[in-house]
This record gives sequence, structure tokens and C-alpha cells, in this order.
Amino acid sequence: MERTPDAPDRPHTVITTRGMDAMRAVLRRRREATTEILAAWDGDDLRTLAHMFTRYNQAVADHYRGPAPGARADGLR
Repeated sequence: MERTPDAPDRPHTVITTRGMDAMRAVLRRRREATTEILAAWDGDDLRTLAHMFTRYNQAVADHYRGPAPGARADGLR
């Protein structure tokens, strides 16, 4: 990343091509590792994991911005 002046008091950050390439490589390795780790899990376990991640992500979103219109009490939409 590079910081460059934008306005006299407002610098902004630019992600360079090299930085984007590094970020993509990290994301690819994480996806590959997750695929390998979860390969032996059965469908029910994967559905439970997906359900719990959905609830967690909704709870985090609600914490920072308030519940979404129409959000259910169990955290699902």
C-alpha cells in the first residue's frame, strides 16, 4: 500500500498491484486450506457450520449498525 496526498489534510491509501497480488495469494491459500480441512465433514455438519456463521455475522452486523429491517430474532433473514 502507498499513502499519497489527496487534499492538504486528507491522505488516502492506494493498494498497489503488488499488494493486490499478495492479498489474492493469501485468500487463495486460505480457501485451499479451508477446503482441505472441511473435506471430511458431512453435509449436516457443513450446514450447521454455515448456519452458525450466518448467525454470528448477523450478530456482528447488528452490533455495529443495528438490526436490519425485517431481521428475525434468531439472527437469520
